[in-house]
Amino acid sequence: MAAFSFNGLDSIEASFQELSQLSDEEKYSVISPAAELLKQKFVEKIKSLFIQRSGDLAESITIVKKTDDSGSYAHITPTGKHSKSSTGKRNKKGKSSGRYSGSNAEVAWILEYGSPRIDPRHWMETTNEESEEEVIAAEEAAWDSLLETKGL
Repeated sequence: MAAFSFNGLDSIEASFQELSQLSDEEKYSVISPAAELLKQKFVEKIKSLFIQRSGDLAESITIVKKTDDSGSYAHITPTGKHSKSSTGKRNKKGKSSGRYSGSNAEVAWILEYGSPRIDPRHWMETTNEESEEEVIAAEEAAWDSLLETKGL
C-alpha cells in the first residue's frame, strides 16, 4: 500500500491563524499606501480638469480611516464647505444670505454625475480605472512588507 504524509502542515495552520488575528492598525497599514496614492491621483485629476476652479475641491480631499465589524477601510472623500459653490438651493425664510453654500462632497458629486445644467465629467470613475494597477501594486507591496515583518 502507498503511504501519504504531510510535512509542515502545522506551521501553515499557525501562519493562517496569525494572519487572522492581525490588529486593525496592521490591516490599515496595508491599505494606507494605496489610499494615499489614490488621493494623489484624485487631486491630479481635479487639477487637470478644472484648472481655474480646482482649489477648494482639490484641497478638501482627505482620507478618513474607518474600522467597524467588517474590518478596517479608508474613505477618500472631499470634506468641508465649498466657498464658491451654489447648488441653487435657497435658505428658508429668515435666513440671512438667501443662498445655500454647498459642500465639497456635493460639488464632487455634481461634477461626477452632472446636473440639468452641467454635463457629467466622471472624474472619480476614470481616475479609479486609470490608477487601478498602481493601487493594486501599492497594496501588494504593503502586504508583502507586512508578511516579511511577521516572518511569514
